[in-house]
Amino acid sequence: MAVVQRQLDSHAYAHYLHHKYFEVNYGGDGLIPLDKWFGYWHDGTKEGEALMQARFEAKKARMNAKSNT
Repeated sequence: MAVVQRQLDSHAYAHYLHHKYFEVNYGGDGLIPLDKWFGYWHDGTKEGEALMQARFEAKKARMNAKSNT
């Protein structure tokens, strides 16, 4: 039996991840480097997930520090 492999369109997957997490992958075609530069890029890997979680934790800490002042 032949296995058919399809390559997923990276832009479609980036868009899917944007809707799944919303705070990642804001850019569309041609803007993805901006997401990488500003730290909002998520490529679906475990490393991307860890970076996103670290951003969320840092944001939560900033918001908590701000509300405690």
